[in-house]
Amino acid sequence: ANAWSGPDRIQVPAGNYVLDSGIGALSITDDLILEGASAEETIIDGGRVSVGASCKVIIERVKITRGVSGRGGGIGSMGDLTIRDCIISDNEGCYGGGIANYGGKLTVEDSSVLRNGQFQDFYCLGAGIFTSGDMIIRNSTISGNRFGSDCDGAGIYIGCGPFDCENSTINVIIENSTISENSLDGDYSTGAGILGGGNVTIDNCIISNNSTKGGHNTDCAGIKIGGKVTIKNSIISGNRASASGAGGICNTGEMSIIDTAIIGNTAGSEGGGGGILGGHLTITNSTIADNSAISCGGIQGSNMTITNSTISVSYTHLTLPTMSTTWC
Repeated sequence: ANAWSGPDRIQVPAGNYVLDSGIGALSITDDLILEGASAEETIIDGGRVSVGASCKVIIERVKITRGVSGRGGGIGSMGDLTIRDCIISDNEGCYGGGIANYGGKLTVEDSSVLRNGQFQDFYCLGAGIFTSGDMIIRNSTISGNRFGSDCDGAGIYIGCGPFDCENSTINVIIENSTISENSLDGDYSTGAGILGGGNVTIDNCIISNNSTKGGHNTDCAGIKIGGKVTIKNSIISGNRASASGAGGICNTGEMSIIDTAIIGNTAGSEGGGGGILGGHLTITNSTIADNSAISCGGIQGSNMTITNSTISVSYTHLTLPTMSTTWC
């Protein structure tokens, strides 16, 4: 298809298509629609898919599995890529075990990104998805992705970093999706569910049972995110930071939490529900309950505004200088 100008359409029938492993095993350098029979029946096995910077590509109804690459084990893209009705599973990469979006636009719809992991023993980011460009995730599941050594961002990594997002131009929308059971096993790891930031909206999502499992400085199991962030109509539950703080959320920017439940999260030190590492947190019409830690079971930190919300913890310390609140 790359030999012809303009968009092409390739329909791939059911079957297991084994590719030689290595970078560029299936290289797309022109606009393309790649259609399989279904994600259970059309399987691209053992080779990485790459999408060029000037391409607009739709990949739908296929499974991409067992690819290996330092950047995007399953799919690496610099273009405008839509993944629809797909399974991206059991791939290995360092920057994006499942999917890597390098400065392009990524849309993931009605898809599953599962059990992707680490390529070699390096510092890595984004076992499931790595993005340094705009991204939309809808009606999808990001689950079971894992890094074994001292890496960060097991589920999703948004590439401005956890502390330097104030001036980020990355726009991310995550809707009607589940980010669960992602894990970081290293002793110095952070952000098992989602790490990074920018202009981020999380709406009607479940972020649950993500974990940082190492024995030293491992924190922020559910979300560690900065920039301008809105979380609404969502559930953040059952996340666990084994050694350090903030089981549910870590806020490093301007975050608003609306109509959301933060429940049943745990931390090895402080801030079972979450912690504020900078910026300002606004909580409206939300519930923070049944979170636990050695100290400060609810939200640990200052510079919070809380309105029409329920906070239920084992013990509470409250200070009220103007608009600054500390809940423990």
